[in-house]
Amino acid sequence: MAKLQALPLWQKIVGGIVAFFVLLQIVGIPTLLSQTNPPVTVNVKWDKPETEALARRACFDCHSNETTWPIYSRIAPVSFLATKQVLEGRKYLNFSDWGQKPSKLDEEGKLAGEKSADEIQKNKMPTPGYLFIHPEANLTVQEKAALAEGLKVVFPQNPLTNPNPKTKGGEKPGTPAEGGEKPGTP
Repeated sequence: MAKLQALPLWQKIVGGIVAFFVLLQIVGIPTLLSQTNPPVTVNVKWDKPETEALARRACFDCHSNETTWPIYSRIAPVSFLATKQVLEGRKYLNFSDWGQKPSKLDEEGKLAGEKSADEIQKNKMPTPGYLFIHPEANLTVQEKAALAEGLKVVFPQNPLTNPNPKTKGGEKPGTPAEGGEKPGTP
């Protein structure tokens, strides 16, 4: 104990910071276990190769099971943020299991393509924090427009956002209960 009291203040501060950093790494082990890439179970039917390339470049790290986990994403506290963003992104939209289980975006119905396109064109996606670390995902105005238009074409192919109209219990095909068009819409 006498040696600890004899240490200069700056050494105590540095020692405390190092101890805190080591503790963060230990506490972060469950977060690291969440950094997985489950199998890809769906191959999206893209309208054009350009749409797929743009989506892979700007969207797939957070919205697919093909996430690249760089070394910095495995070091706390960055690992906490990176893992949270990827897991939330996959819940919202996951191209790797698209149409096999409902996502938050599927709740939007057939407007999912427009919603995604809108978020891209309003610079909400990719997020500014992601773009800071991944400048290659920063799309030009023309690339954003091409991706947005491509997603508007691709989204209706998703069986959850555009189910095949089938009659159930006497309902007409295309009724809102089946996820189809609202009555009176073209």
